[in-house]
Amino acid sequence: MDIDKFTNVYRLPTSIQIRIGKWQQTFRGTSDLVLHRALLVRNEKFKSRALIPTGWAVNLFASGEASLTHHGRYIQTPMRSMIDRKVAYKRIYLSTIPLEEAEKALIAFKLEWIEKHNKVASKYNQIKLKEFLNFANEEEETLYPSIPKGEFDKALWNRLVRSEFGPEKKYNNPFFVKKAVILKPGEEIPEETEEEPKLEKPQRRRQKSRSNSNTEANSQEKNQYKENTQGNRKPQNRRRKPQGQGNGNGNGNGNGNSEHKPRNHRQKSNAHRSGNDGHRNRSDRNRSDRNHQEGNGNKAEANGNRTDNKAVSKQRQGTNKNRRPRNNVNNNQKARQE
Repeated sequence: MDIDKFTNVYRLPTSIQIRIGKWQQTFRGTSDLVLHRALLVRNEKFKSRALIPTGWAVNLFASGEASLTHHGRYIQTPMRSMIDRKVAYKRIYLSTIPLEEAEKALIAFKLEWIEKHNKVASKYNQIKLKEFLNFANEEEETLYPSIPKGEFDKALWNRLVRSEFGPEKKYNNPFFVKKAVILKPGEEIPEETEEEPKLEKPQRRRQKSRSNSNTEANSQEKNQYKENTQGNRKPQNRRRKPQGQGNGNGNGNGNGNSEHKPRNHRQKSNAHRSGNDGHRNRSDRNRSDRNHQEGNGNKAEANGNRTDNKAVSKQRQGTNKNRRPRNNVNNNQKARQE
């Protein structure tokens, strides 16, 4: 994109000129103020929709125009497909239909197509014009060219067509014409008949309702059975028989026979606790006695070892006293020799 090339605005040696189709306007001077004024005027023209920017809009067809061309064996008319807006032709061969009927059928076919085409084209032009004006306002603020080259937007066109008339599978022609169908002699337009409702769906619904009623009846019977059984049940005594009762002094046995049964759970738990306490006290006493005996035995062994060690040490002391030092023996021998 050139720095000095604006859409529909041209720089001349001594002026700036606007050209939109056959309309044009010239401004004296080449300064930025003159350029800003020229861009303002251009944008106002596009906003008023008096002039349409090339490449950013689709031409509409006049509703009364339906040009036909005769080619001897057939007649045809130029059209555009609704998907991708490609150039196409609709033909009718005169060998199948007379000329007068063929012309009427072809004109009705094209008029229906023009109505649908213009409906989509008007929405397309509104969207593209808003997009163009956003770029034009940016040029007016920055004085820098920012409008891209205008091209036909297939994705936008196809999206608008499908949103207005549905998918192309619904129609037997690329022009989305449904009412003005061209028929051969002897054929009739098939009348649209309402399809009879299928019996499968209501049957399934009835089965569901029956199943729901059956479940409700079963739930009611279950509730009644529970109420009857709960009323006839006897209260079960969950109290366990006491296994035994201890004396409380540590000599009690858990397997002893109790004289009377506890009246409540607390008495029962106390009996179990006393029996268990008796077992624990007995086991603790036995352990303490064993430990005491083992401790006395160890003490006796330790005392015996001490006495043995003392005797050994005394014997060693006695032997040491009887011994003479070597130095003294050697001195006595030397003295005798002298």
